[in-house]
Amino acid sequence: MDRPVRRGWRTRLIYERSVDRVAAISEAVHQRLVDGRVPENRIEVIHRVVAPHRAKTPRDVLRKSLGVEDDTPCLLVAAALVKRKGIDILLNAISTLVDAGGRPGRSGDSRGKGLLVPPEDPAALAESLARSIGDPALRQRLGAAGPERVTKTYSPDTMIDAYERLYSELTRDGIKR
Repeated sequence: MDRPVRRGWRTRLIYERSVDRVAAISEAVHQRLVDGRVPENRIEVIHRVVAPHRAKTPRDVLRKSLGVEDDTPCLLVAAALVKRKGIDILLNAISTLVDAGGRPGRSGDSRGKGLLVPPEDPAALAESLARSIGDPALRQRLGAAGPERVTKTYSPDTMIDAYERLYSELTRDGIKR
């Protein structure tokens, strides 16, 4: 969802009168719906599928094809080059990191899902990048957790199960208008 949900009669008509539930494909879409005053109890986050089978190139083969030595940190980004993806924030963070000489500073919170930083904050992102560059064990741990998270959260089976639960709930409970 690229734009905010406008508050008003159309939103109420669509999300309160016309549908019983809404499937949001991400936490960001969920937040946009909530910000537009869509009743939170009508929103179900069902992540869209990421096809991990397409990204099975072995690490060493990928690094060699990019001309990156095995011990050199490498950052890859797979995203559409559109503003909402925050590539400008990433480039600003990298610039900040280069200007600071790549020295680690304080950094984002790590909860096993990655290094969490506030949105739209290139300085905090630069600090987290520096932390990961300076801590090979952290890179290894986060790198190992990534595929597991993709399989658990973004797999076709996970998405299908979530839609089946939602449809079962809707058909079992009936329409509530």
